[in-house]
Amino acid sequence: MSPAKGTFSIWGIIYLWQFVWLCYAVSLTRRRSIPGDLAGTPLLLPTGIFPIYLVSAAAGVVWLLLFVRELLTPALPVIATMPLTLYICMYLCCKSLAQHADVLYRSGRGIEVWKTYFLVHNGIGVYATWVTIATTLYLGLCLTHSLYGPRLSQEDSSTIALVLLGIKLLLWFYLDIFKLDRFVRYLWVPYFVFIWALIGVMVKSDGRLPGERNFLLTSLLLVASVAGAVTKVTVMIWKHATMPLCRNLNVPASKCEKLD
Repeated sequence: MSPAKGTFSIWGIIYLWQFVWLCYAVSLTRRRSIPGDLAGTPLLLPTGIFPIYLVSAAAGVVWLLLFVRELLTPALPVIATMPLTLYICMYLCCKSLAQHADVLYRSGRGIEVWKTYFLVHNGIGVYATWVTIATTLYLGLCLTHSLYGPRLSQEDSSTIALVLLGIKLLLWFYLDIFKLDRFVRYLWVPYFVFIWALIGVMVKSDGRLPGERNFLLTSLLLVASVAGAVTKVTVMIWKHATMPLCRNLNVPASKCEKLD
């Protein structure tokens, strides 16, 4: 089970978004604050995210080399490294910005907060979500074509992959809306990536997914993704208007850096 070929055009968006946020990160080093450059203070982008991000990129290259040589099972832990490292990047970025957003507003750099929300958080988010979906579907492929141990039917392996996707989607929705709002309020892109991927699966199947239950599961996941996207956007707008994150204007002056 895999999406239609046109679905993979999302890689163009992913690569463009990565290029833009990395260029933004480089530009931060040119704007100095007290006592150092803006990128390293650690107000916006903790420097630790960059080597971790490189590990994710390297894992993508290694996975591709293994995949084209049809080393499917050995490639599984490699592709699983990609979302894991991107999750760590997201954690570091979101935590740092949540801790220092008020300081940036007080120092007259509120626009940098919004640039980071959109360019960095959602840029890494679109990449992390896509490789999460890809890893889960790839697991189903390995379960069917594995050279090690018993092979499952395509119907059973597809069911396992879809159930895992559903669990991940529901878990993210719970954490996003109820537990991690302070950190990921403006991270809206994951739901739309899920919608895109599931539409691709439906288009390729043309109603002929392996097994009736898999068609039903895919349809339910698509509905859940749309509902999650609508809920996310609604809650995000409502909380932005009624409970803004950057409302603490009494930050001590000593914490407010003058940036030029």
